Amino acid sequence: MDDLLVARLKAQNSQISRFHSLSGSPALSLGVFHQGKVIHTAHFGRKDVSKSSPPNDDSVYYVASMLKILTVSTVAKLVHDGILGWDVPVREYLPGFNREDDIGRLTTLRDLIANRTGLAVAAFFWTQQNGELLLGKNEMVHMACHLKAVKPFRASFLYSQWNYILVQIIIETVTGKPFGTLIQETMITPLGLKNTTFSIPHGENVVAPHAVRDNGTAAKIEINPWTDESGITAGAGGKASLNDLLTIYIELLSAHSHQSSHNVNTTPGSPFTHMRTIFEPQIKARSSGVEVYHHTMSIPGFLGSMFLVPRSNSGVIVLTNATPKLDATDLSAQCLLGVLLGEPRPNLVRMAEMGQKMSLAIYRQIASSLEQSRTLKPPSLPLQMYAGVYTNSAGNFFLKVDTTQRGLHITVQNKARVAYDLFPYDGNVFYWPVSRERELCEKAMWPHLLPAFHIITFGVNEGGVDCLRWHHDPLDGPEVFAKDTRRSRL
Repeated sequence: MDDLLVARLKAQNSQISRFHSLSGSPALSLGVFHQGKVIHTAHFGRKDVSKSSPPNDDSVYYVASMLKILTVSTVAKLVHDGILGWDVPVREYLPGFNREDDIGRLTTLRDLIANRTGLAVAAFFWTQQNGELLLGKNEMVHMACHLKAVKPFRASFLYSQWNYILVQIIIETVTGKPFGTLIQETMITPLGLKNTTFSIPHGENVVAPHAVRDNGTAAKIEINPWTDESGITAGAGGKASLNDLLTIYIELLSAHSHQSSHNVNTTPGSPFTHMRTIFEPQIKARSSGVEVYHHTMSIPGFLGSMFLVPRSNSGVIVLTNATPKLDATDLSAQCLLGVLLGEPRPNLVRMAEMGQKMSLAIYRQIASSLEQSRTLKPPSLPLQMYAGVYTNSAGNFFLKVDTTQRGLHITVQNKARVAYDLFPYDGNVFYWPVSRERELCEKAMWPHLLPAFHIITFGVNEGGVDCLRWHHDPLDGPEVFAKDTRRSRL
């Protein structure tokens, strides 16, 4: 049976190779396990577009949130040891988390881990371009107190890294240890992982990050390693090899099976505890059929997909090393999952070819829409009147506006490499033109498909300019940054 299953999995290689080619990603690695054993791995392309060496089972990818399970399992271990509690209010661990709404009063670790606080995504405040960190870890709790709630508390799921930022700070505050050190002790070493870290990976077998140009070629980009100092580590700082990921998920499902069948919270010889709690849905949804768990990872330079089937201790992992023209990881993982479940997917190459074209067409459509709405109405004030420093409501995030010959220049948080050139758009509205290649390949940005993100609106009154509005979060309205008349520079 295993030989036949492996043959069917290998038969997907031609289709997966096509997905890989269409995506433009230099490398693609995949692994499949079934009944607790690794039965198939395969690798395509190269770790670095400028070198010929291919990836292998031990090549280290940035896997970001695919290691959130280690973060959650570390919390579970601390709960098991009586150091933390699932349902203790966050403000008991972090007195500075002093919001006066339900999020501030009632949020617990259970809420944070389940992403059910309703906090805005607001990635704008921690990174935008070239991997530059925009906010110190010491400012994270204060900023979280000022983020808007864009979904009802405990009523819906909203994937926001701010929840895991708070988890990391709670862990470090309560234990007195850096997050990376604690997770090494509680999870990485006990699991025997050789190529997993939340620090900066080193060596010849580290896969390089890329972004794919419009013509399909790959360009190396610079990203942030998101180590302990960033405050983002618990949610997006994981790096691991395919081999280690397979080990993690096999042991995870094995512990889940043991604890569920024996009605216990621990498994002999395993660091995974409280599996029933971790796997319990916190936002209820109707479901039927085979239980499958899915997660997609995306950071600038890397993409990954994972499917787990607890019933048979089976799973699929696919990783690539680029911000691509097409998500080859999801399509590849679906093909392999279909084989595992005995429900083969139809040939998806045609869909992939259409998807690749759509990724470029979306940017062209956004650019065209913005240009069509642009008017000849000039700014109502001289350009120098718009110059100055603008700050958010928390008082810890600054935008510096300077004049140029043709418009304005915004520098974010005094980071020279995080900047936007603005041009007149419609009176007191300015914009920065859309360019997929410049944004993804030259500035290493996440794909931004919200047209309004490219528009900055200045508030003008009788005394001049008093604020600017920037719509950076698709689930929220424009953020207001007040002009700080006390500052002319940062």
